[in-house]
Amino acid sequence: MSDPNVVPIRALTIVKTARPCSDPDCKREGCVETDRHYLTTSGERVARLEPGDAYLFRYHDPGYDGCWSNCDGEHLFVQLPGGASWNVDSRAGNCGSPSDREHRCWVKHGSIADGTIHVDKSGRTCTAGGGSIAAPGYHGFLHNGALRQC
Repeated sequence: MSDPNVVPIRALTIVKTARPCSDPDCKREGCVETDRHYLTTSGERVARLEPGDAYLFRYHDPGYDGCWSNCDGEHLFVQLPGGASWNVDSRAGNCGSPSDREHRCWVKHGSIADGTIHVDKSGRTCTAGGGSIAAPGYHGFLHNGALRQC
């Protein structure tokens, strides 16, 4: 029997497609809208994100992050039980070093692609929590390729 407090990570890839702007009053030349789709590692399209879904997203260009001076712009997002989406590469709300632009509040190890993703406080980090994520409807850890509820 599986443990209801453990949700395995499922690696997804984002596919973006551009289409002409749907606003009939838009006057901007070349205006486009972007649709975002998620695919599993086998290429299957995901209808909606589920708890445990994880993907890398180009959140900003390198060097343009408001939190970190050493960010490449690619952030890890994880869909949590309870409906929230966790940006693992963001600054924690309770960050213990808000003026330090080089540490990480959550330190990533491993990869979502091979199921080894692990997030903790081992590395250059701050004093915020113990590596867990607290969001509306969920409090837990991302350890050894799975979300583990506290």
